[in-house]
Amino acid sequence: MQDAELLRDYVTSGSDAAFAALVDRYVDFVYSTARRQVGNAQLAEEVAQVIFSLLARKAVGLVDLPSLAGWLYRATCFTAAKTLRTERRRRHHELDPKQAHLGLAIVHPAIFSDFSSQNLLARHQYLFYSS
Repeated sequence: MQDAELLRDYVTSGSDAAFAALVDRYVDFVYSTARRQVGNAQLAEEVAQVIFSLLARKAVGLVDLPSLAGWLYRATCFTAAKTLRTERRRRHHELDPKQAHLGLAIVHPAIFSDFSSQNLLARHQYLFYSS
């Protein structure tokens, strides 16, 4: 069966077999495209899952596409780029646990210097519970 026929079958009758056939046909293509983009097997798997979830949601509008492979490729590239941006942002905003106190020292140097001889609990109570 052609891609359009499988998509039409999935859209009209909700055929899991038709959708599974599309996934089987394109899973390696989507995964390898994502893997080249993100450079990480785990992130590539996540991207592939997102793509096939997106395909299931948007199947109605994709029935008349001349090339499902082209849509999958573009969607995979866009999703991989978005995943990389999100991952970069997440890593940028996470502090290394060993340097967590340095972040507070930069934000509140006067407060941190006042508590230099007291324990971390006192600093936490002052920073978050004092008015």
